[in-house]
Amino acid sequence: MSTYKKKTGLTFYTVATVVTLVVGTVYEFFSHQVYSPFMYLLFMIPLVLGVVPNLVAKMTGKTFLESEDAQAAYKMGVLTFIFGSFLKGVFDIYGTSSVYPTPLLTSRCAATSCSFGVRVVLQKAVVNNNQTEPFAGPRFVLVIAHRYFL
Repeated sequence: MSTYKKKTGLTFYTVATVVTLVVGTVYEFFSHQVYSPFMYLLFMIPLVLGVVPNLVAKMTGKTFLESEDAQAAYKMGVLTFIFGSFLKGVFDIYGTSSVYPTPLLTSRCAATSCSFGVRVVLQKAVVNNNQTEPFAGPRFVLVIAHRYFL
């Protein structure tokens, strides 16, 4: 894996943290003194779930989620957490409710746990067979997601 690929995870989550901080701050500024913790703490999601694990992995000399499939599933989970928190914050500020945050919670938990499942299975494949060919690719992620989550 090239060094460019290793930096993109940290860069992605840092940019996501800055963007969510700006969006949450601007949205709260124009909310007429109505606040929601789902909105003003929105930046904490990519910070805690993305920047911190990548920095810890970088400081220890390891990579956080080596498989590209696991990285993609994890990013989807983090982005779903961000979107769900933003949506819940908007509904709180407007004083209404919706059924959408509940299915989002299920999907974000499934995506993040699927990423760690892919990582564990790929590590077992490397240890047992010294290869990852049968397990590589997006088809494997779909098979795992279908088998364990659907």
